[in-house]
Amino acid sequence: MTRRDEPIRTHTMADEAPPWWSILFLGTMVFLVLMHFGVVSPVSYTYTNSTEDIYSLERVVSIGGDFRLGTGTISTQPCYYYYSLTSDGGYKINSVDATVTTIYMDESSKPYIKRNYVVVTTYIGSKQRIVAIEIHVPEGTIVQEYAA
Repeated sequence: MTRRDEPIRTHTMADEAPPWWSILFLGTMVFLVLMHFGVVSPVSYTYTNSTEDIYSLERVVSIGGDFRLGTGTISTQPCYYYYSLTSDGGYKINSVDATVTTIYMDESSKPYIKRNYVVVTTYIGSKQRIVAIEIHVPEGTIVQEYAA
């Protein structure tokens, strides 16, 4: 058989692996399509709340900061500190961010704290986030302090 009688071989794309960038592009496009149709994005929102009796309440400005290699920042954040009853009869100190907290004076006989949550559920799982915090105290229990 001479060279002219040999079959001609053609080069096809099936003979080699696709380049890495085309796989990345295709994966990104599949992810965006799935997110658009709600496979990755949130499926449902559920609103719930919890209440807890409180036994002491005080507003304090919390100071924090971050320092690295001799430089850093100092920040302040107003907080409400309170004591709550534990299941074994003891008292535990807790705190809430004052910027998301509203205090209500009403006819309740005992002060309590109410946390309002939203539970975001996706196909991957669920996550609970605090939306707002309410502190309910009896009428006339807030003491006003004025700095001169």
